[in-house]
Amino acid sequence: MPLKQENQRNNLNKIFFLLIHSIQILLIFALSILSYLSDKKAGVNHHMIYMSYKYKEGIYSPLSLKIQSIIIVLIVILLLQSLLKSRRRLIKEAFSFNNMMAIIIGVFLLLIINFSFFKSMIAYVYFVMVFEIVFALQILIILINKMLGNS
Repeated sequence: MPLKQENQRNNLNKIFFLLIHSIQILLIFALSILSYLSDKKAGVNHHMIYMSYKYKEGIYSPLSLKIQSIIIVLIVILLLQSLLKSRRRLIKEAFSFNNMMAIIIGVFLLLIINFSFFKSMIAYVYFVMVFEIVFALQILIILINKMLGNS
């Protein structure tokens, strides 16, 4: 009987992680559509410019973005350290994969925040917002794997 419960729990975990990964992919896909529409439709363009202005006064001000960059760098360093430790101890590949994905997303997020190519885009704050959410979801996956003992 415990084996059956373990299989059910593993199946629920797989479904949960699949759901999180699907949300991440949908967010990035929606962002690409939003970016495309901001170049083609005037109403979307004006709305995004207005909302970008509002966000840049608050949570995405230059000082706030510098603080967010520092936090992301610290998290990426911790993930790299954890990944190197897991390589030495030969822990399951799933943890290493999730860790590596979080590092890649974190580095890409740092590029989005700090390079002028992205800053010049109309959808800049939305890029930052979506990739912060995707990064947070990836960290959530890593934490859940650690709590479940999959690492």
